[in-house]
Amino acid sequence: MSGTGAIALYVTCPSVAVADAIAQRLVETRLAASVNVIPGAHSLYWWKGRIERADEVVLIAKTVAVRVEAATALIVAAHPYDTPAVVAHDIVAGSHRYLDWLNQEATGVG
Repeated sequence: MSGTGAIALYVTCPSVAVADAIAQRLVETRLAASVNVIPGAHSLYWWKGRIERADEVVLIAKTVAVRVEAATALIVAAHPYDTPAVVAHDIVAGSHRYLDWLNQEATGVG
């Protein structure tokens, strides 16, 4: 299966307020066509030599490959963490209507 050019950015945030603010900026600037804000994540991770635990909010932003760098820069600049998790996943397949819509909205074409 070949790629679609669509990308899902996975981001963790410390609160719904932070996630909502980042999501709003991503959509307003058309760096993402759509963003899900999913509260209730519980994370365990290494930080400065020890295991940390945190309640977090997952943000999933759907965008296109040409917007990933700018979207990542916006997220990092707006995020309160020193090292925010921003991970890009290729969307290899999906509903053609949805993927066409995503491309239109994330690029402002259409």
